[in-house]
Amino acid sequence: MAEVKKIDKRIGSILIPVLGLAAVSLPALLYCILGKGSWAEVQDQLDGELLTYIMRAKYLFQGDTIPEFMNGMGKSSLTPPAPLAVLLFRILEPFPAYVILLWTNLVAGFLGMYFFLRQMEVRRIHALICGVLYCYMPFYPVYGLSQLGIPLLLLGYFRLLNRKGTVAENLLCILWYGALSSLALVGYVWVCLGFLITVLELIFRRGSGRGIRSFVASVFLTLEYLLLNGTLLLEMGSGFVSHRTEIRAQAGDFVSSFWSLLLDGGSYSKVYSGAILFSAGFILSLYRLLRESGAEEGKLLRRQWEILGVILFFTLLAAFYESG
Repeated sequence: MAEVKKIDKRIGSILIPVLGLAAVSLPALLYCILGKGSWAEVQDQLDGELLTYIMRAKYLFQGDTIPEFMNGMGKSSLTPPAPLAVLLFRILEPFPAYVILLWTNLVAGFLGMYFFLRQMEVRRIHALICGVLYCYMPFYPVYGLSQLGIPLLLLGYFRLLNRKGTVAENLLCILWYGALSSLALVGYVWVCLGFLITVLELIFRRGSGRGIRSFVASVFLTLEYLLLNGTLLLEMGSGFVSHRTEIRAQAGDFVSSFWSLLLDGGSYSKVYSGAILFSAGFILSLYRLLRESGAEEGKLLRRQWEILGVILFFTLLAAFYESG
């Protein structure tokens, strides 16, 4: 009987992620069936970032400017959000390259979310549902893993800090995120946060080795971003004038920014957060009313409230930033 349970558990550990991968692959499969030249409504920023990939791929390893863009602007004027994806557009035509980028984003998003939740001791079926729903949020595929890949980054970082798995596979998760995400959009946040965690670990958990491992992960991610965004960083320090120099961000109202971010998400990250927060709060309250919580249930409830607290904290930070 014990052997049968072990076999069932092993089958479930393989079958459930495969089912999830099949579910999140449907959008990419749809494009494959429709083919090039088909008409489809796309939730993406195709007018800007797709041109960036095409132009950077065309002039990959060729000079420092893009002749067709504004009479020869520097390459940093068209900085791709997912640098490694430029190779796809170099090898393939734009349509198949875009579909592959979409599919790799979905795969990384699901696997990152599923296995990160499993590390948090969430049940397989719940991790499956969360992973699939996460991948169907309206993130923009052209931004690579900047949004969808965050759980993958957290998975690698969490496992590295807690000495789970090998150092190589955990660093691979972190570096894969860095290769397909934007330094200017979100990368600098993760770099700063990584070094902040390093300092805190060295102060409060001295001798545990977590601070050293956090430092190693942060250094690897920083070096990767420097390598992939070297042209942009060098031109920033050389006095080169970009076509974006005159852009000025306008501060908004704090209260309206806070509620917009909490209930809808950012301008490029509409995530149905209002519905999610309301549902989570309702389920937690109902669970509390209808069932007497034991030690295990109480621990789960505390963890869920902590997650909601983290969401609220970062929403406040973002609202302060947007309000100037």
